[in-house]
Amino acid sequence: LGVGPVPVAVRALGILDFTDVETVEAFRLLRMLCRDYGYFFSARCIAFSDWFAVITSLVVAMLLILIENKVYWLISKGYLVNVVVLSLVLIILIINLIFLGGSLNLQMQRQVYLIEVLTSQIESNESERLAYCPRDNIQPDPLIRTALRLCQVLCDQIKSDNLENPSKLLGVYAGFGLLSSFYAVPVFVFSRLLNLCVDRPDF
Repeated sequence: LGVGPVPVAVRALGILDFTDVETVEAFRLLRMLCRDYGYFFSARCIAFSDWFAVITSLVVAMLLILIENKVYWLISKGYLVNVVVLSLVLIILIINLIFLGGSLNLQMQRQVYLIEVLTSQIESNESERLAYCPRDNIQPDPLIRTALRLCQVLCDQIKSDNLENPSKLLGVYAGFGLLSSFYAVPVFVFSRLLNLCVDRPDF
């Protein structure tokens, strides 16, 4: 649990000594290890979500075609139940992806922001140290300079990962933009189902 308004993730990142080259390099390697370790599982989840969305879309599209052409004799109650269940599962999948996938994408941006804040503070402290040192003893710390360069490399890697491998569905970035891209689809489908029930009360 966090203490006050500061979350655990922020406090944990704050105790890392980013002035130490080995710490920064270890953090970078640990992050790469976690990313590579979960890569194939993540790829399977994305592939399953995409294929499920495609198959559900085809099933719903076939129903809409039958309704528009009034070929009601090919529509059974079992088919309608399957369409409704698949549509609801897809909606739940999209909502989960909006919150979980969107939070994962935002977490990468948050990491970059926190690392940049820490490196800015380190640079400021180093500048103050050099400013208050006697003129003949000014020696920039090479280890801190190396650590800051590694921090910049780390930020660039996180930004690249966020751009190249974000959480998404059918190529759409996971977030509230995903909801705005698909919100009209279930409304249209259920309106057509309502028309079907009006035309065929026996359903």
